[in-house]
Amino acid sequence: MPRFAELSAYDREIQDIVKYVYHAQIDSDYVWQRARTALLDAIGCAIESVSKSADCRRLLGPTVPGTHVPSGFRVPGTSHCVDPVEGAFDLGTAIRYLDHNDGIAGKDWGHPSGS
Repeated sequence: MPRFAELSAYDREIQDIVKYVYHAQIDSDYVWQRARTALLDAIGCAIESVSKSADCRRLLGPTVPGTHVPSGFRVPGTSHCVDPVEGAFDLGTAIRYLDHNDGIAGKDWGHPSGS
């Protein structure tokens, strides 16, 4: 795995993102409020996906059923406590599941921020 300094020129965008995340000073209340709103929207999507969709729930949880990782990542809206990699997948799945399925005609529930 190359170190950050060894990344090739085509990775300039990635380097810029890393520099921003680690070094940018954000002093704007407006920016913090927008970030808070985006985070709450994402968590709302995850919880509503899990609570309303059996299909989404089937995608979540430990690779080996019944596994519980002490001090692991608690998947919002579930009783699952999984390793960090599975937790990242599960949270991303729950957030994006609703975003991709709320536009399907005939669904009786939708994006929490549109309610």
